[in-house]
Amino acid sequence: MPAALRAAIVVNELSWSGPCHDRDESGLLEILTRALVTARARVSTHHSALVDVALPEDLWRRRLPRGSTLGAVLVQMRSAAQRDLAHRLKQFIDTGHRYPASDPVAVDMPNGLTVSHRGQAAAGFRYVLESQGVALSLDVDEWRKHPVDVDVCRGDEPAARVQTIAHVWSDVISDSQLAPVGAIIPLLPAYENPGHHDPEQPNQYIPSKSQLPRRPRRLLESALPEPGGTWWAFCEHRFYHRFQGRGAGPGPTVHWNGTTNPRARQVTREEDVPIALRKALSARPVDQCGCREI
Repeated sequence: MPAALRAAIVVNELSWSGPCHDRDESGLLEILTRALVTARARVSTHHSALVDVALPEDLWRRRLPRGSTLGAVLVQMRSAAQRDLAHRLKQFIDTGHRYPASDPVAVDMPNGLTVSHRGQAAAGFRYVLESQGVALSLDVDEWRKHPVDVDVCRGDEPAARVQTIAHVWSDVISDSQLAPVGAIIPLLPAYENPGHHDPEQPNQYIPSKSQLPRRPRRLLESALPEPGGTWWAFCEHRFYHRFQGRGAGPGPTVHWNGTTNPRARQVTREEDVPIALRKALSARPVDQCGCREI
């Protein structure tokens, strides 16, 4: 994958002023943080550096829907059960990119670009269109919809045209909502355990099969795909692990079904792993994998 290809999750600044009748402000930030974590978790750790989080540069001065500042609500969250989420959100803010919310025109583009939503300048949505982006809003009444339509005008065009933008507002995120990211970075499939390789499920386990590691999800988080839907991971014991599955339903789902561990009951050949993937995976082995047959 060329290093120039990047994706973006862009916080929609317009949603911070929308009415909200069923959430307090700490609840809104909790859902925002969970959505960021969920969206980033859909990308392998090998590709996580290619997904940017972008926020308005005046974020700290903005008021949440009920009038509080971001800083005040973060302090409140740190003193409650949401402490870990407050820390994660602060990390996203500190490391994220900034876009100039006060400047709705992309002056660095050849013909300029203005983007608006219902007559209101939308700098965040403009950033989405300039990047391979997905918009992320607070979970408030007006923004619970996917996709979002915006009005786009370039340069001297006499009239704006409507363009749709992929949009997220909660931590329940479908593949279609992340489609712009998935167009350039493979999205991790969902994981399932049918039990055939799991000795902890005696009713489903088949003793002749290799044994499922104790932490297969941890392996999948750092897996890479080959064409056709097979994903491979590499662990601290220097074994490759195979994940395969089905593409039906709301999104692809895989299960663990093989390892190159020479002590496994069924050994997968290392030659089955594409050479390019072997090189990439072996550079970052996964620790705490929980391999059993060692």
